[in-house]
Amino acid sequence: MAQHQFITTEIRDNIFLIGFNRPDKRNAMNTQMLREFALSLTEYEDNDDLRCAVIFAHGKAFSLG
Repeated sequence: MAQHQFITTEIRDNIFLIGFNRPDKRNAMNTQMLREFALSLTEYEDNDDLRCAVIFAHGKAFSLG
């Protein structure tokens, strides 16, 4: 799995977890976070063993804006 600054990824069984990890900004998207999110989605799509992706947020807010 790729290392990202604003997005976390983890595989549990056949589930791909994608976490927004910019809680100090209420997970508001910036250009880098959007790029990392797109790369994470591609990583999910390229893995035929995965059944679904769950998108969640670290901190109190899912995403600002």
